[in-house]
Amino acid sequence: MAYLSRALLLSAVLLTSCGGSTKSDKLSVDEVDALIGAPMVPVQTALTAMFIMPFLGSFDVECPAITELEGGGYSAEGGCTDEDGQEWSGSMLWEGADITWTAFEMPGMSIDGTQRIVMNDLTSDLNVSFSDEVSSHTATYTNYTVAGFMEFYTAVFSEEPYSLDFSGQLSVDDLGDFETTGSVQDDLTCDMEPTSGGFTLDGEFTFELIFDGGTNCDGCMSWTADDQKGTKCYEDGDTGSEGDTGR
Repeated sequence: MAYLSRALLLSAVLLTSCGGSTKSDKLSVDEVDALIGAPMVPVQTALTAMFIMPFLGSFDVECPAITELEGGGYSAEGGCTDEDGQEWSGSMLWEGADITWTAFEMPGMSIDGTQRIVMNDLTSDLNVSFSDEVSSHTATYTNYTVAGFMEFYTAVFSEEPYSLDFSGQLSVDDLGDFETTGSVQDDLTCDMEPTSGGFTLDGEFTFELIFDGGTNCDGCMSWTADDQKGTKCYEDGDTGSEGDTGR
């Protein structure tokens, strides 16, 4: 289960790039965090539908109300408060190749839209808000494809190497629309971060994040955005940023 937890952590730390940009203002730390967190969110939402909800259902929790479908798959209904005092609302339906989120709100995230699995790939058209104790962000995904998702889904349980490729349209907060590409490779040699890969968000400016666990297994990834650059770490927060980060 530790490996699955590390896979889910990817949603909290991801992005960087180089090249020309028309961005005139500097990115704030909060904006960098939003760009870092967004690209892996559709993987997290799909894992929530396909693993977290069935896992919760195995404990007969009352909130959310989770039902295993006769033909396979699960549904989850909110409109309740769980035993920890957290409110849930909306609904989720995972049936066959399709995951449908209808104004589904759970602690830390609200999801609306659809996801579809075809062969090995996951394609998402979603509006997602995700938050932590200090900030909240909204992202929109249009024809956003994660190639290799089903192999990844199997790998997180069997602790095997995996590779993912990303492409599609992503909009984050008021930072604009981005054509997003990226890849994540993990051969399990580093417990702190993926072996290699990264993400590029290309819009009015370009933002890039690089994974280097295969050569520098410290849980930290470098990012760049125009004349800004810095380092983001899974557990210890930013280890430094060069260039003005104020707007």
